[in-house]
Amino acid sequence: MSRRQLLALLLAGALLQILALPLPGTVDVESFKIWSYHASAEGVAGAYGTAAPRADRRLSFNGHEQVLDYPPAGVAALGVVGRIYRAFFPAFPDDEKLTIAIKLLPLTASAVLTLVLLATPGLDTRRAREGAALLYWLNPAVMLNVAILGYLDALCALPAVGAVIAAASNAGWIAGALFALACLIKPQGVLVLPAIALALWERRETRMRELARAAGAGAAVAALFFAPIVRAGATANAVWAVKRLVTDHMLSGNATNVWWIAGAALHRPAQIVLVVNASYWLLLAATWIVVLSAIAWAVRATRGRGDLAALAALSAFAVHAYAVLALQVHENHLFLALPLLAIVAASRPDYRGLLLLVSLVAAVNANLFYGFGDGIGYALPRHVAFFDTSVVLALVNCVSLVWHAALLRRAPAIEPALAA
Repeated sequence: MSRRQLLALLLAGALLQILALPLPGTVDVESFKIWSYHASAEGVAGAYGTAAPRADRRLSFNGHEQVLDYPPAGVAALGVVGRIYRAFFPAFPDDEKLTIAIKLLPLTASAVLTLVLLATPGLDTRRAREGAALLYWLNPAVMLNVAILGYLDALCALPAVGAVIAAASNAGWIAGALFALACLIKPQGVLVLPAIALALWERRETRMRELARAAGAGAAVAALFFAPIVRAGATANAVWAVKRLVTDHMLSGNATNVWWIAGAALHRPAQIVLVVNASYWLLLAATWIVVLSAIAWAVRATRGRGDLAALAALSAFAVHAYAVLALQVHENHLFLALPLLAIVAASRPDYRGLLLLVSLVAAVNANLFYGFGDGIGYALPRHVAFFDTSVVLALVNCVSLVWHAALLRRAPAIEPALAA
């Protein structure tokens, strides 16, 4: 592919996503507006509040209310967007301009991630680097998640994927810092930890030094974000906010996975099912044992193969296992697997079908529940003949995880380098 062709494809993808920015996105965009307004006016600590933590504490803006339940780096990023927006529009109008400002945050992160894939040293050929970038940037599931529906998953994916790339290059302190940043944006960033730890551990001569550097850099990044919160006396509220992410008592938050199937067996038509008794905590513990066991198996299957593609495959499997098997997964949580699978598929053709299927699941899952955004419509039908399409999609997702495990277990060797 010529550089002119590459540039044309990248610009085409950018244009499509820029045109989608004015669309209203999901209800999450309303939450991001509220948090951006408060974080820009009061700072992150002020947004969490300094009073005694209460489960029903809510932030309000322009007649809308929402609980703040994101970690501090994600809130800080929204605060930066809010401050820039306030500089241009001091009245902070809640209109299409604010929607565009909020959605530009994940779109910018997604664009930077594309450039990272184009430049990553872990992909040995120019063709592989270009393939990874285009498989990610032009992926309809990515466009739907980022520019159309306005989720912040790309903001977490940028440092998470960067951490895996750094670990593959034996840059422990960079991997640790980026990993901490990803987790402080969205907790799903923790799912790349097994690949980072494995990569650094298998560098036998430098393992302890690189692990120590990674831990130190991660701690420094965490301290950077938590120091102002601690100084303001908002620590308890910040902890309470993140705690809410595991106390919703849902089997599935509209994620078409094994728990959506279980919920469909309990309630028809399929919908979010709450488990409000003590059995929820036993179920939560049991599911995490299963998820962690699956990830531990994947680590064993990847041992001895410290190249970037293998580490990305391990991370993608960890994300996929979590998205299919864990409780409280939401419809957008599979996103992190997409750039990771793009890295693998760029070097290993047998992963391209899996990338296509996982992308299809991610895109259809979001579209089934939110169409092209709040009030826009164009959602695929939930019921066709006698079938609930969301349950069928959940079955497909479960099968795709089995296929993913089979590909990881086979651990195919990297193809001979293609001409750069």
